[in-house]
Amino acid sequence: MYTTTLCPFIKAATISADFRDTKFELNKTTHTKLLNTLSKPFEDFGNFQAIGMICPRPCMVQVRQNDPIFDIVKARVEAETAGFFYEKLGIKDKFEFLEHPGSHEFEIKSIFVFFDKYLK
Repeated sequence: MYTTTLCPFIKAATISADFRDTKFELNKTTHTKLLNTLSKPFEDFGNFQAIGMICPRPCMVQVRQNDPIFDIVKARVEAETAGFFYEKLGIKDKFEFLEHPGSHEFEIKSIFVFFDKYLK
C-alpha cells in the first residue's frame, strides 16, 4: 500500500493483510501512558490516507473473514473511510473492498480479475 503511494508508475494496487481502523488505533493509544511511543505510527499517516494517495488509480483491499491477526470489523470501517476519495471523484468502481472466507492469505482469483479489468 505505502509503496504504491510513492510510485506513480504502479497503475493498480491490491492490498491484503494489515488494514486497520486508523482512528480506533489512535484513540486506543492516546489514552495510555505510552502515548509518545505507541501513537507515533498513527499520528501522521493511516491506511485511509494511503488509499487517498493511491486514488484515482484502481485499488482493491482484501481482508479475510477468519484472519486471526486482523479485525475485519475495523477493516470495514477503514475501507468505508478510504472509499470516500473515490466516491467524491465519481470513480467509486475503482475502489474495491473484498472480504473472503479464508484466513491470513490472498484470494488470488479476484486479484487476477481486478488486474485484468484495469491493466489492459
